[in-house]
Amino acid sequence: MIIKNKNQAGLNFTEFQKQRLIKERFGSIDSLNIDENLKRTSKDRLMKTIEADGSKFYLLTKTVLDLASRVKIDLNNFDYKFLDTITENKITFLLGDRFYRWTKTEGKINVLCVEQQEIPDYMKGAYPIGTTHDISYVFFSFDTHYGALSFPNNAVKPFSEETALEFLQLLVFTELSPIETKSIFPNQSTGTRRAGKYTNDSNSKVIIVDSTWNLNIVITGAFIVSGFFRMQPFGENNSKRKLIWISSFKKNGYTRGAKKINH
Repeated sequence: MIIKNKNQAGLNFTEFQKQRLIKERFGSIDSLNIDENLKRTSKDRLMKTIEADGSKFYLLTKTVLDLASRVKIDLNNFDYKFLDTITENKITFLLGDRFYRWTKTEGKINVLCVEQQEIPDYMKGAYPIGTTHDISYVFFSFDTHYGALSFPNNAVKPFSEETALEFLQLLVFTELSPIETKSIFPNQSTGTRRAGKYTNDSNSKVIIVDSTWNLNIVITGAFIVSGFFRMQPFGENNSKRKLIWISSFKKNGYTRGAKKINH
């Protein structure tokens, strides 16, 4: 895979797109009937999430995406308080035309999801010269002190609570499982053609995220075909979580042994 700015929205979040987003969101915050200090706090959190400064860029392999989608989560019966155990961080999940950028600080996980769409030729005259993509976006957050998800009721396509679910699966998997990471600086390559080669033609350091498990994952071709992950409470007052693989059955294919998980 060749990693380019133009094929990863999270590496190609333009100043025009950011300023449009900031203008719209600041306007929404200013219209709220809340204390001015709360408005400033909301704007500060917004800016920290929008700006790429200090963010790690995670490019998730197909294996990680497949496994993360198998983390069993019910948004209506999820204990969001345990997310408070996640280390304060700032990470961008690169998913092609879509990206998630999240920050964890002061009992909050703030998330920006952006999806880019190519501008039709007949509309390009309405945009600054050279602009090729516009964006749709949604902000949402998790309060890890009170244990709550805040997702806008007026979110429009392509966003819905399924967006929050997808992000939460990625977050839980990358934070609770033993991921393997490989940093690739601009103009560097890693891997092999057989195992998967990555070439970084972008302007940013990108971290390739892969994972193997201390369990037998049944695979047919390149696709996992059985089982799912469940979050198992443990520790004092069951305040922590670890991922447990619930295996179902084997089909034709091969079984790959994975690395040991240490908890």
